[in-house]
Amino acid sequence: MKISKQKITEFLNKVNMNGDLQEAIFNFAEKGLQISGKNAAGVTRVDGMLKSSAFEEYNALGKIGVQELNNVVRIMTGFNKVVDIKVEGNLLSLKEDSKKVDIELLDVKFIEEVQALPELKFDEHIKIASKDINDFIKDAAINKEFFITLKTKEKVTMLTNDGKFKFTKTLETAEAKGGITAKFGSHFINAVVGLTSDITLSLKSDYPIKMVEITEESIINIVTAPVTGNEDAAKSKQIEQEEVEVVEEKVE
Repeated sequence: MKISKQKITEFLNKVNMNGDLQEAIFNFAEKGLQISGKNAAGVTRVDGMLKSSAFEEYNALGKIGVQELNNVVRIMTGFNKVVDIKVEGNLLSLKEDSKKVDIELLDVKFIEEVQALPELKFDEHIKIASKDINDFIKDAAINKEFFITLKTKEKVTMLTNDGKFKFTKTLETAEAKGGITAKFGSHFINAVVGLTSDITLSLKSDYPIKMVEITEESIINIVTAPVTGNEDAAKSKQIEQEEVEVVEEKVE
C-alpha cells in the first residue's frame, strides 16, 4: 500500500488523541483503514476510518495489532512524501526510498476489541470549527491544570475554564437552543487537539460529549465522559500537594 505521509500522519494523530490511545487494532477493511479503541482510563472512545480512496495503492489486509501508537505517529512524521506500507509476518514495514522502518506488531488476541457503542441521547447538536476550540485551549493552557466548561445559550456556545487565568470565548452557533452546561478535563482536551476541520458536538448537561469530524477522506467519532465532582476534588488535592512540594523544595 502507498499513501501520502501527510494523510496517514494526520489521521493517526487524530485517533492517537495526543497520546491517550496507545494500542489498537488496525483493520484494513474493504472500505478503508478502521481503528477503534478506548484510552487507558476507559473514559474516551475513538472510532476512526481513513477511506481506501485516500491511499494511492490499497489492499484489504485485515487486522493487525499496533502498540505505542504515539511512536508510530512520530515515525510516520519522519518520512518525506509517500510511505509504502506492508505487513511482513509480525512486522509492520514502512518504507520510502532508502529509508525503511520495521515495527513489531502485537497479536490482535491481546488487544481488547471495543464493543458497539450503546445508544446515547443528546439534547443539542452544534457545529463548531475545531480551530476555535483549539485556540481557546492554547490560551487556557497558561494554567497548569484546568477544566473546560461548555455552556449553550440560544444560538451561542460559550467556552470557559477554571484556574488562576480564566478565559471566555463566545461562539455563534445557530443550532444552539440553550440550557446545556457540561465540564470536561484533560481527556476532552487530548481528544480535540488533533482535529483539524469542523466538528459536530452532541451535548447534554453533565453527560458524555460526542464529537464527529467528517472530511472527504476520513471520519472521526469520539465520545468522552464529563468531569465528576470526585475529579474536581482530586484535582484540588493534586494542586495542594504540588504547592506543598514546592514549599518543601524551597525550604531545602
